Amino acid sequence: MRILHVINNLDSAGAERLVVDFAKAQCDAGHEASVLELSGRRTPLCEELESAGVALHTLGLGVYNPLCILRARRYLRYADVVHVHLFPSQYWVAAARMLTRTKAVFVTTEHNTDNVRCHYWLTTQTDRWMYRCYDAATCISPAVEEFMRERTRGRLPLTLIENGISLQRFRTARAEGVREALGLSADVFLLIQVARFRRQKNQDCVLRALTHLPDDVHALFVGDGPRLDECRELAERLGVSERAHFLGARTDVPALIQASDIVVMSSHWEGFGLAAVEGMAAGKPALASRVEGLSQVVGNEDLLFNPDDDLQLSKKVVSLRADSETYARAAEYCRARAGLYDIANTSRRLIKFYEDTINKTQKR
Repeated sequence: MRILHVINNLDSAGAERLVVDFAKAQCDAGHEASVLELSGRRTPLCEELESAGVALHTLGLGVYNPLCILRARRYLRYADVVHVHLFPSQYWVAAARMLTRTKAVFVTTEHNTDNVRCHYWLTTQTDRWMYRCYDAATCISPAVEEFMRERTRGRLPLTLIENGISLQRFRTARAEGVREALGLSADVFLLIQVARFRRQKNQDCVLRALTHLPDDVHALFVGDGPRLDECRELAERLGVSERAHFLGARTDVPALIQASDIVVMSSHWEGFGLAAVEGMAAGKPALASRVEGLSQVVGNEDLLFNPDDDLQLSKKVVSLRADSETYARAAEYCRARAGLYDIANTSRRLIKFYEDTINKTQKR
């Protein structure tokens, strides 16, 4: 099966990581998977794809350039399945399909439970037009599926396929030398948050939590994004800048997680929470905000805190740190829970979804 994944870019974020893992797993299973990205930016994920022998195509036009519609057409003609991820790629490919003679089926994945467009009437209507250009869609969590049923009003077949990760990549990562390279001693209790710096991810909550925690509790922030400088300034104002370490985009996330004590996801909203699963796979307790999607992934009330509640988050950290048995139970629970989200299983379900969609469209 010839599968083309289309995405805005290959920055270090959850959906982008997922596309790379899917394409690699599908090639390993004997399919001809490739990736088309719009931006033209070279990133470590681009290099990872190419090193794995997965074909990578780029338009190099920028994400919001309507010329993507015309340039994408040549890649759509040769696929059996075109799988599109994220806005605005969903719009450009929907329009390109109308201008292209192809027998491919077109599917998309919804990765979130909220976006700016869903709060306005006009963009809600244009979204509904866009979704009608696809043959089917997958949703990464029950919360996303519920969101999409409302968005599409039952006019688009939906299938729940939860995200997956390469468990082995995080379970076998080595932490030796990581703390030394960061200038952190072995007795520092270390939190880590892996996320793009945008409002959804709410790094502010973790920074405020540091003000309630002892001075030997530090936090690593891995990722970049439009709110990075704003969060740096907040750390300065709160007086925690010496304990908040902003590392930017990194290629050694598994090792950084292994060197940490607790993974934190403090999102305002979340379709799934891939970074939480990565932390759990590494055998680390994952503390997460009690929001739809993310809370179901973690699945343990003891590891959840109220959205944007920095005081409750800090108390959860103190509780885990103070009792080694509580910490060990939480770590073991998380390690076992991560087994539900193996990329190999997710990839097999996705191939079945493609086959079912092809069969249904051929019967029309």
